[in-house]
Amino acid sequence: MNDVKKDTDVALKHIPLGKWFLLTGIVFCVIALFVWIFFGEITSTLSLNGVVAIDKLPEDVYMGEAGYVIRQNYWPGDWINKGAPIYDYIPETVLNSEQDGVISPESMKHLKKEVLAPYDGYVVNTYLTKGDKCSLMQPAASVAPADKSRKIVAMVRDYELNILKLGMNVRVKLEAYPNDEDGYITGKITYIGDSFIPKEQLKEYLGTDQIVNAVMEDSQENFMVIITVDSDEKGNPIWYDRTNKENNTDVRYGMVCNVEVATMTYNPSMFLFRQ
Repeated sequence: MNDVKKDTDVALKHIPLGKWFLLTGIVFCVIALFVWIFFGEITSTLSLNGVVAIDKLPEDVYMGEAGYVIRQNYWPGDWINKGAPIYDYIPETVLNSEQDGVISPESMKHLKKEVLAPYDGYVVNTYLTKGDKCSLMQPAASVAPADKSRKIVAMVRDYELNILKLGMNVRVKLEAYPNDEDGYITGKITYIGDSFIPKEQLKEYLGTDQIVNAVMEDSQENFMVIITVDSDEKGNPIWYDRTNKENNTDVRYGMVCNVEVATMTYNPSMFLFRQ
């Protein structure tokens, strides 16, 4: 017995140091694998296209009368305060009353009129540029209100409805902030549609064809899902894993995003013991 023990000790002493490290690594890997199998988690996710929506749709802004644009002050995506001039314009009646239809720069300062923002918010679309003529019934721009109650609208197929439930947590990555250091926001599913929604009806809710096409990929039947964004006490979205503090991270109406829904979490050991 002593001879066997002695031979074993001699054999162990002759094992190279590199092999000891290799054997130790293998043991740790096996232990880690068993810990993961019995105590770890696997999460199944469903990925959806989404778009930021608000309770009040953008409002078209009109000129007070027909005229010609002489200056554009704001562009789509710009923040604008209530009463700020989106356009400066000269009314057509004023231009027709001037000799030869020419207005001096000095007179223009007093004769021009402005297309004003109806409230604080974002410019969604501008339909005119400098020099354009606009009629009384033609919209000049559209403005979305600075609504704090942001929501995400996403579309799902009928066969995906049975795996979604109200209250499910979601993770939202905005295309406007694609880098990992920009972080992500979260929310919860607060509405799941029970009937097919056509594009025309979705446009009434979202406002424009451009936004509808961003969230509805094709003409197949789609059902609407609404996610309420998690916000702080001031109503601002809560950001996670955001290390780049310099970037502007406004969550604006019409922003396209990817929505990940954690549909199921299970233990890896289920695969070993399932019948």
